Amino acid sequence: MVCEEQEAFRNRYEGVILPPPHISKIYGVVFHRYAELLCQTLWNRTKGSSAALPADSGAKFVKWVATGRLPAVLDGREDPRGGPSKGQQFAWLGNEQRQKLTPDQAEQFIQNERGKMIGRMYLALEAIRREFLTILPYTEMQFEVDFGAQKELLWRLEAELGFRLKGQIDRLQFLASSYEIMDYKSGWIVEKYLKDRHALVEDVQMTIYNLVASVLYGHPPSNLYFQLVEFSREEMDKYGLGVALQKRVPVPRRTETHKLELIQIGRDIHAMVERVTHPERFSSSELQSWEPVSSHGKKTGLEDNVRQGRYIPRIGGWCKTCDFIDLCKTKNREDWQRYKHEDPEPTIAQSEPPPYSFHSQPEQQDLLGGLPKRSIHYRKPQALVREQLQKSGLFLPKAKVLPFYNKVLAAMENQGSCPCLEVRLRPVFLFELIPQFIEGKLKPEDFGRLCPNQECPRKTR
Repeated sequence: MVCEEQEAFRNRYEGVILPPPHISKIYGVVFHRYAELLCQTLWNRTKGSSAALPADSGAKFVKWVATGRLPAVLDGREDPRGGPSKGQQFAWLGNEQRQKLTPDQAEQFIQNERGKMIGRMYLALEAIRREFLTILPYTEMQFEVDFGAQKELLWRLEAELGFRLKGQIDRLQFLASSYEIMDYKSGWIVEKYLKDRHALVEDVQMTIYNLVASVLYGHPPSNLYFQLVEFSREEMDKYGLGVALQKRVPVPRRTETHKLELIQIGRDIHAMVERVTHPERFSSSELQSWEPVSSHGKKTGLEDNVRQGRYIPRIGGWCKTCDFIDLCKTKNREDWQRYKHEDPEPTIAQSEPPPYSFHSQPEQQDLLGGLPKRSIHYRKPQALVREQLQKSGLFLPKAKVLPFYNKVLAAMENQGSCPCLEVRLRPVFLFELIPQFIEGKLKPEDFGRLCPNQECPRKTR
């Protein structure tokens, strides 16, 4: 749940007319539809073959989608899911944006966005097409697997979790004795997953996919990936057939802790909705003392909704693509005024789901699984965070770590042969010694005389 108020507008408030969906969501629908068709067609051609596909395989299809089908959808001549247009309208601009632009400026903005979307679609599908021009190691591939349509699977999941799930897995890749899950990501979330590993560890969506596949196939997947589908022409030229692999982000494997967290999230959301919707069923002390159990619930401040007896909007630059932004500004006027006072210049750079309700007080939290992490409630400037971490002695900038790491490897190689060479080169071992390097107790050349193996004849520590 990205925003409690958004979910309430969509599912719980009576008399709310669903506004036109934002154009970015329509782009996602079109991309997933034609990515499935492209992948399925190319996979059927290459499946079981020991030879790579011709270089132009699928090229006409990619061009046809980007220059024909997508413009038809954007112009309202075709339904995003295929077939004739049903007269659906799309939102390119919010009311507030329209008020700031003249009609000519608004039209120019829409045309610019339209051109960018066509370019994005072409590059994304082209990158996926190029992947199938190589010899793939998979024995089978499935696309857009709709687990919400499998009743028996849903019953088994509901029995295990205590609530129902629905959705689609973008891609399943089967190897000889294992399989992998892949999910496409576009838009603002691309930068988030490239920079923030904690977001990968805590991602609820991939936890759901992992659980669904484990129940469906009897064992968990061997690998989880987010395939980022935002590419530049420079990347396409530089990486060629491997351009998609350059934007494929491995997701840490899911554990029982993740499953438990998922169960607790479901219970927290149910308990919150019950208390906000039917407060008369609970005493005042029960409402004021209620606390979420899940790590996600604590960090996002679900208890604030119960304390205030309403669904609280999480306001930020990400709201620009919300279908209900105009309704939200009318209904939650005081929240928006407070937000503008605290953060008068929201920017596109902030376009990611807010980590917490701004009504919550900052508190130190732990990452899912017990790993320590700076509380995401603190939204400090990046430079300030970096400075504080460097002063703590527990952080080295990447620009300094990599040269240091290379010096260590070179020093260890110069020490001559060692029966434990492979063990000594383990990054885990080196990182255990980095604090001593920071404190000045070790120099890079000293690492060549150290070994984690107690039986090593070269061991000096």
